[in-house]
Amino acid sequence: MVCYSYISRKIKIAKDTLRYNYTINTKLDTSSALCSVIKAIELGIINVHLQ
Repeated sequence: MVCYSYISRKIKIAKDTLRYNYTINTKLDTSSALCSVIKAIELGIINVHLQ
């Protein structure tokens, strides 16, 4: 859970969104929560607004 909290602070994404993206690892063909989030961002599943 530390990973979720760290990522959500860094890129301002709710923890629930990260958990959702973690559950679609198999669909995205990734093996970690971080890879899942990065893939989801690349595919436009979630939007990130960088400051």
